[in-house]
Amino acid sequence: MRVVFPYRGSESVGVQALMAFLEANGHETRLVFDPARFAGNRGRDIPVLARFFDSNPREIANYILDMDPDVIAFSVVTGTYRWALEVANAVRIVKRVPTVFGGIHATATPESVLARDAVDAIVLGEGEEALLELVESAGRGGFAKHDVANAWVKKNGEIFRNPVRPYITDLDALPFPKKSDLYEQMPVLSHNYIILSSRGCPHECTYCCNHIYHKLYGKGAPHVRRRSPTNVIRELERAKEQWNFRHVEFWDDIFTQDTRWLEEFAPLYRERVGVSFQCYAHPVFFDDHRAQLLAQAGCSLVKIGVQSIDDEILKKTLKRPGRKDSSRRAIESARSAGIRVSVEHLLDLPGEGPESQSNAASFYSETTPDKIASFWLVYYPGTTIGRFARDEGLITDEDLAAIESGDDRFLYTFMFPGSAADRQKRLKPFQTFFDILPWLPKRLARWVLDHGFVRYLPHSGILHQALMVINALRIGEREDLQAVRYTLGRKRKSFGDNSK
Repeated sequence: MRVVFPYRGSESVGVQALMAFLEANGHETRLVFDPARFAGNRGRDIPVLARFFDSNPREIANYILDMDPDVIAFSVVTGTYRWALEVANAVRIVKRVPTVFGGIHATATPESVLARDAVDAIVLGEGEEALLELVESAGRGGFAKHDVANAWVKKNGEIFRNPVRPYITDLDALPFPKKSDLYEQMPVLSHNYIILSSRGCPHECTYCCNHIYHKLYGKGAPHVRRRSPTNVIRELERAKEQWNFRHVEFWDDIFTQDTRWLEEFAPLYRERVGVSFQCYAHPVFFDDHRAQLLAQAGCSLVKIGVQSIDDEILKKTLKRPGRKDSSRRAIESARSAGIRVSVEHLLDLPGEGPESQSNAASFYSETTPDKIASFWLVYYPGTTIGRFARDEGLITDEDLAAIESGDDRFLYTFMFPGSAADRQKRLKPFQTFFDILPWLPKRLARWVLDHGFVRYLPHSGILHQALMVINALRIGEREDLQAVRYTLGRKRKSFGDNSK
């Protein structure tokens, strides 16, 4: 079977894993990658430029059909869901090809996704084994097999809602992700190798998709699974030989969770890979010992999720382990080990206002992270915080329905009208202040806060993006620099020329 994976706007290790798994089981896979330089799933959209420079869904559908697929498989997050539907509908108008949707958006909203005419099945949660069964049952009219665990299937007007199968626990048994299709089309992406050494997160923060997976698989399931250090190193060695990457990004939700794993990994990475890397950490899983291990391995930057420095918000609204003091200790540990620190901070949380952001700015001016990456809270489908905000009157049922449909007015931007818009207007200058705060001497930062001058700072999406790039240049942060290279880079091949 030939399975075509359309994807848009950013690299997806999940799609690469699915392609590799199908190929290991005897099927052919192709990637139709829409670079979407000014739209997609990066949170830095510029709609005006997207209309002029990005490809339209009909064009992409034609490339898909030129490949003569037996199955079309979309992995969708909320930011790419509408695009995927438009592409699937454009294909369906011309030819009926069995089509399956997976990814977190389909997992969070299975009923609404499967109700779409162009969708024949959805895969919930981990997709490898369920997708393989669906592909092997694909025929002209859809998927012949309807009792596929982890999948919901439409057949003759009936929907078969199947239970999930257990998590894949032996990650070492899986093939390494297939990156060649993407790198051939966008060679610039091969300079910065993205890898996962684990799957899952132990926490159930209310704004994050992980609590959706916890609910789907149930209590007691092994929500966090990890590859062995030697397996991770083998992938990196092979990839370095093939593409000679210059940097590595570990996209694990919490790379530093297991100290024993880090103790085995650090010397192997330094000896056999030997390029700089960055990773994500959580304050409760970060201390002096972990920081020293990362530094010994060659970690140049650690991203620490702080999100809020209000202990009550962390505990009651976000259901997030760790408190203000644990964030302080984590930042200090990284700095003492000589690792640059980027903290992630959420704006417009329910219960927080300008005073909360002023307190956060004071905290960051004291702890001096190298970068403060601030993001506006997005109420993603199925998340607990969305229901909480509705119950508090911050958003409506209509807003939640629009979010579920993938309405791009609710993504990566200032989202809601009325009083919420007024509140956000007062918060916008703080995003600019967080962008420039790491550059300011402590006394100057304190003076700006004490005299209320933050409210006079300009703010715009373009200014914020420009400051993010300046910060990335200042500290050598690869992700934002890679985004610039990606936007300016040229494709080596067109959609239809990435066959082998």
